[in-house]
Amino acid sequence: MSTLQDLLTKNIFPIKDAIYFNDDTAIELSLFWEPQLKLETGKKFNLKDFLNENPDWVTSIDITNEVAIPTDDGYFLLAEGSYGSEGVIIFLDKTKKPKWAIYLEESNPFKSIEFIKNDNVSINSTAGITITLDPQSPLKISIAHTQNT
Repeated sequence: MSTLQDLLTKNIFPIKDAIYFNDDTAIELSLFWEPQLKLETGKKFNLKDFLNENPDWVTSIDITNEVAIPTDDGYFLLAEGSYGSEGVIIFLDKTKKPKWAIYLEESNPFKSIEFIKNDNVSINSTAGITITLDPQSPLKISIAHTQNT
């Protein structure tokens, strides 16, 4: 079982903005609200090493939405962390094993997902941001401010 799958089984997640992959690699993410909204990728790190060095840097998560991909390529889980401002996006394969997950400490929970052209998805948070990405290439990611509903 991958570290990512083990964490999800326990309903916990690292408190570190990043995209996490099922092979224990992760890439830091930085969410900036000012002067304009942007999401930047940073350094690569090892999830297992991070947790060994920081065993208490985890938050409980609650899955709030499960959505099947219309092309039968897998599932998305949308989750929120125990601190209220956290958002988690989890992509599962057809067998419901995690392929990758995104954690953002200040995005607010993600509430809805829309499937758009070219196999991309737009995922909306309660803070009024939309993340758009290709589930098969999640590092091709963009962020935009949307109307808060």
